[in-house]
Amino acid sequence: MRFPSMLALQALLIASASASASASRAEDSSDSLSPLQRRAADPALRTLSHANWTEQISKGAWLINFCTPTSSKCGEFERVWTELQKQKESLSTSYPAAPLTLAKVDCIADTALCRDVSSVPDLTLYLDGQKQKDRFQGLREYVQLSDWIESLAQNYRKSKKVSDVPPAQQQQQQPAGLPPAAQPSPQVAPAPQPQPAPAPAAPAPPAAPQKPAPVAGPEVPNAKGELMKFGSAQISDLAALNRYLGEGSRHGSSFVKFYAPWCPHCRAMAPAFEKLATELKGHVTVIEVDCEKYADVCRGYAVASFPTLKMFNNGEVTEYTGGRNLDAMKSWAQKAGSSSGVQEIQDMIELEEIVHRRDVVFLYLVESGVKKADRSLVEKASRILLTTQAQFLQTSSPALLRKYASYLLASDPNAKQGDSQNTRSAILVFKDRSASQPVKTFYPGRIAFTLSGGVQQHLQTGIQAQFSQQVVDWLNANRYPTLSEITGTNFGDVIHNKQAALVVLASLSDIHHGGVIAATGSGAHLRDAEEGALLQLARKWRLQENIRGSPVDGEMKEDGAGAKKGKKGKKGRSRKVIWAWIDADRWAKALKEYYGIRPEDLPSLVLVDGSKLEYFRLPTNHTALDGKSWLDVQPALGVGKGSTSSGSHPVFDTIYSALRGEIKASSSRTYVDRSMRGAEQTFSIIVDWTVRHPLLSSAFVLAVLALLISYVRAVEGGGAPGAGSWARSLAGGGQEASNGASLPHYHSANKAD
Repeated sequence: MRFPSMLALQALLIASASASASASRAEDSSDSLSPLQRRAADPALRTLSHANWTEQISKGAWLINFCTPTSSKCGEFERVWTELQKQKESLSTSYPAAPLTLAKVDCIADTALCRDVSSVPDLTLYLDGQKQKDRFQGLREYVQLSDWIESLAQNYRKSKKVSDVPPAQQQQQQPAGLPPAAQPSPQVAPAPQPQPAPAPAAPAPPAAPQKPAPVAGPEVPNAKGELMKFGSAQISDLAALNRYLGEGSRHGSSFVKFYAPWCPHCRAMAPAFEKLATELKGHVTVIEVDCEKYADVCRGYAVASFPTLKMFNNGEVTEYTGGRNLDAMKSWAQKAGSSSGVQEIQDMIELEEIVHRRDVVFLYLVESGVKKADRSLVEKASRILLTTQAQFLQTSSPALLRKYASYLLASDPNAKQGDSQNTRSAILVFKDRSASQPVKTFYPGRIAFTLSGGVQQHLQTGIQAQFSQQVVDWLNANRYPTLSEITGTNFGDVIHNKQAALVVLASLSDIHHGGVIAATGSGAHLRDAEEGALLQLARKWRLQENIRGSPVDGEMKEDGAGAKKGKKGKKGRSRKVIWAWIDADRWAKALKEYYGIRPEDLPSLVLVDGSKLEYFRLPTNHTALDGKSWLDVQPALGVGKGSTSSGSHPVFDTIYSALRGEIKASSSRTYVDRSMRGAEQTFSIIVDWTVRHPLLSSAFVLAVLALLISYVRAVEGGGAPGAGSWARSLAGGGQEASNGASLPHYHSANKAD
């Protein structure tokens, strides 16, 4: 709206596109329009303009969606809004005395109507032409918006003193013996009298109370918006809690806090957690369990520390590890508590729209012959992504199946026999906001085929767990972008990842570049160039790993425990590598403390092993000042002693050398932590030796005690050489000398200060 001429041009283009779409119903012409423009042309969806604005909103309640066709957020919200408009049409047609209508305004075509709109999409309520202050608080997803709209309609009907029962339904509930008022003919009136039979039919309307049926179905979770405590009437014991949180429960999702009253972190987060129950009213039940009082319950749920926060969703458990403030917990709980994280798509346009907005997108291709149980296992496994930035999509669309037919063919364990039976499936992952080609593929069918003994049959319960775990592990390993940005929120998730993957961590600054302090504008430009060079190197690494022949995802592999324990793998490539960068200006203190990185060292590159709290220096061109060549390193610098270069990038050679154990790692622990760990290891060695050699250790202890006793007796009797002077010094005779010896230490301590 800052450029009227551009807006006018865009409006003209969109208007012409809409006109051509409505004039031609042919499929080929509609394909040229975006989904947002095609849906805007749907006559069933109401759109207001400057021409009919005043006349329309002057009567009734109107919920207006102010949006623009060019906004990505509007495009993402369009599918939800379209469904809401169609499903909530009855709120307008069924209540003519108090209608609530949903409509949309195109802020490019009607800039005057959007003068007060600060951001899009914007949902604004108008009652009889008057703008209201009511604002939707929550995620723009169908269930929450649907409930909110229903409450708006109900409140408006109440203000107009209109019954919640539609007039048409009220007429149907009239007694059968009464004639309709619209029939004035007196000849019709006697007709019901000779037929008393309809009178007993009057009880039929009570049969209409099919409303009690939902009592046996799902309940509204957290209906009162109150914090529920274990030990209350509804969850009085462990068995009741298991039923409440378990699979098949009618209570919906539950967010549970396991805490101890003496825990300071638990006390600090208590007010936010109690308020969270109010914020999640009608969506997620909020429960707390006192582990001091109910220790057996917490042991049953494998609680190892306090506080422990877990989401229970129809038997599926997801642990929360984010911030303990209200906003962080609310945002996570709303997403993790949803019924499913799987979105169904139908065409390539939808896929491209989502991929262009997300750094990581998974697409589950499923043919019609795939068993429902197998599909359900994959969908449940995908819930691991609910608390991440990655999105999981699913499709059985013939168009998309044809588009990626080559991947489906490779997924078929019976491909050689030519007997697919439409039972093929594959999970593709797209990164870098490009849908042109997946960067990795996983084949669930191969896992199921192998686990079932080479026979296409229903997976047994134990095998189902193995199948799900393999899917979860693959999704977890591939959910990171090509290049992640490290923040305070995701530091632990990336550096201390569950896969024990190594992390190539770049420290980039807006100010410091190769020992030179740059101005604000030019420094930011250099930082962007450094990040771009790192992204290209990360892509090259991914390509090289694929070319080197990494195992096919979806085939049974050897146990990966060795990689997690840090054992050397074949060719030094048994562990995955994640690429990331961090703002060195904001986290300067932490980078110096953990990795010894100073401002004059920037930009810097290290290989971090979060599972061992170790790191390796990676080679960079420290003197580069153009931002792009800081990773242009001579091969000799990147190869560890005794190793041979693979002919690839020096950074890659150093990574392989580190994995093969050819170069020494540095500890990322603090000085105090290293000292404590050293003492702990020493004590552990002593204990282990004592356990292995009980007789020798007992003899050693007795010998030490005997020497100590004999020495004390000698001191008391004055018989030990030099013992008398030592005893006298303790008694005060050597006090002056003792004080003199301590002075240098005192001065040196002060000099150090």
